[in-house]
Amino acid sequence: MNAQFCVIWLLVKRLASIIFLLILLLNLVGAYVYFGVRMVQIRKEMRAELRQKDEGELEKIVLTIKEYKEALIEEDEMELNDKMYDISRTKLQDDKIIVYCLHDENEDNLLVLLDSILNNSSKDKKPVPSSLLGFVNLISLPVQMDNSLIEISKEVHYTVYYFSKSSSPKLILAPPPKG
Repeated sequence: MNAQFCVIWLLVKRLASIIFLLILLLNLVGAYVYFGVRMVQIRKEMRAELRQKDEGELEKIVLTIKEYKEALIEEDEMELNDKMYDISRTKLQDDKIIVYCLHDENEDNLLVLLDSILNNSSKDKKPVPSSLLGFVNLISLPVQMDNSLIEISKEVHYTVYYFSKSSSPKLILAPPPKG
């Protein structure tokens, strides 16, 4: 019974450490998941807003072809002067491109927040506390089985297939019976 308890206890400890590490990982990755989900929502909102706007309500930006290619991020989005724009349509006129778009302030704010978080985390040069490193090392060390807690059965069970040294002289060596 003690051996079973030890095995179960070891499994519980390992499961608890895995859950703890998953919580830490979720804390780390959670912010990036939030930014991704929020970015998708903002783009959907801007697409809906672009459909409702008339041409007169859209911003009109005139760019050269080279400037337009440099500013273009996706087919329907561009960044110009550190501002994000959602493009409704474009019109080619001589060697210039006229871009009808909307300034996306929500996306600007989200990207500024993400940049500030990444810049602050990269500026942090403090070492990891030794107590945390010690704790992580304890979790990741392989667990050794304590053999002193396991009861060893001293009973000998004789079967047709198991013969002890004391029973070997009693064996009759003969061919198997014919049936």
